[in-house]
Amino acid sequence: FQASSLRRKAFFWGITDLNTSSMNQLFLLLFFPLLANTVLMPDTPVFPAEEIVWSSQRRLSWDDFKATPENRGFTGAITYATIKATPKVTGFFNNQIEVEVAAIFRCDKSWAKDKARESEYLLNHEQRHFDIAEMYARKIRWALEQHNITPRNYPQVKKEVIEPLFKEYVQHDESYDHSTAHGLRSAVQEEWDDQLDTELGLMEEVLTDK
Repeated sequence: FQASSLRRKAFFWGITDLNTSSMNQLFLLLFFPLLANTVLMPDTPVFPAEEIVWSSQRRLSWDDFKATPENRGFTGAITYATIKATPKVTGFFNNQIEVEVAAIFRCDKSWAKDKARESEYLLNHEQRHFDIAEMYARKIRWALEQHNITPRNYPQVKKEVIEPLFKEYVQHDESYDHSTAHGLRSAVQEEWDDQLDTELGLMEEVLTDK
């Protein structure tokens, strides 16, 4: 069996999705921030039960892969990982925006075949997809800390800061699967393991993991 991954190609953008509902929300943020803070923005991000937020204290187990396996030939497992960005209004006059960024794993969309569940090696390969999501979540957090984000400039920050890093994340994750041949090249897999552990360790000095 080989492992594989599946990623959302878009964020859970909250107020900045380009649809009628979100444009109405953005209008409230711009012109009626007090009302927007009360009606639109939760104090903390909401993570449904089927979502696991990345933590150094909590590694994936095969029990987390709860979706029904698909008939994909030799593919033994699918990881559905992405990065979730949740904006909220802050400040005395509600004139600031903080963005909570988290790498998440969707249990209800990730699956593994029975044979794959016998392999801890394949489980590690899937975990590394989740680790890549966390690495880029940290990069996004750090990049956002360099900006004074307001309701007015948030769409621009999203376009110029968050979207390019998310695109880079998707490309990096695809490169991981390609270079490891979905986990079949054990020597290359070990190199990626070491690289990801090193990078996450270095980044933890700048941003504490959740």
